[in-house]
Amino acid sequence: WASQWALADADELLAHLPRLLTKEDKLLVYPIINGFTRALGHERPGEMLALMRKYQLFPDDGMVAVMEANPHGTLRFVRENMSAREWRGRLSSLMRTWAKKDLAAVEHYFESLPEEDVANFYEPTLKAIARVDPARAAAMLEHPVSTSNHWREIGRVWARADPGGALTWIRSIESESTRKEVAGFTLEYLGQADPEAALGLASAYGLSSDVDQILRKWADQDWKSAYTAGLELTDPKLRAKAIEGFLPHIAREDPVLLQSELGNLLEMAKEGGVRLNLSGVLRELAPVEA
Repeated sequence: WASQWALADADELLAHLPRLLTKEDKLLVYPIINGFTRALGHERPGEMLALMRKYQLFPDDGMVAVMEANPHGTLRFVRENMSAREWRGRLSSLMRTWAKKDLAAVEHYFESLPEEDVANFYEPTLKAIARVDPARAAAMLEHPVSTSNHWREIGRVWARADPGGALTWIRSIESESTRKEVAGFTLEYLGQADPEAALGLASAYGLSSDVDQILRKWADQDWKSAYTAGLELTDPKLRAKAIEGFLPHIAREDPVLLQSELGNLLEMAKEGGVRLNLSGVLRELAPVEA
């Protein structure tokens, strides 16, 4: 009701608030402040910040509304009126709100920060930009405060939003160790969109568990394509593990094909150091031989 009243007659409600609310009655105060600031934060950000300061209540909805209207003023406000722990905890949601509205302004704000503020703002800013434009966030990863966790996070966000773009970026990473780490962290998402490309990336870095996972999920959708791709792996050990994983699947789906290919599969498995368990397979093949 506070939001509806605020929209109907903001000046009247502002005049009545001191009589309606007391600082001690938090259960009543909070929902009213939340509804009021949410409704009027865009139009009257200064008054809403003053209202939050007066009652020392900073509801999320109200903070987002005033952030959209006055980002610089809101960030200055939270630092002046909240504890260090509180305002740092709010940075992520506030920077996300701002990035959706004006990405260039967020970038400029970060670039203009004094050195002592960079560490606090880097991660919230990076993640906020990544949700809007992962490529622009990736350009920030060379910053001195960046860590391997930041590289992995950008890879994850990018792979979920645009697997093809993420794959191109991963291949362009100069450091091989970073490239391998980011690849391993994003293959789950890349495999859903482009299992063939994801398989190539996983096999290139010898990520056997990822190879197995990609092939299993691929087989659920198109087992023949996954089977063919598994046999084309150049690493004998990865190929042998793929065959081991596929054997019961092929026996169940196409025992005739398995019967004709079994000798070749056994040879490739042996080359990769894998001894196949044929007990279940033979039971599947028995009706074919009969």
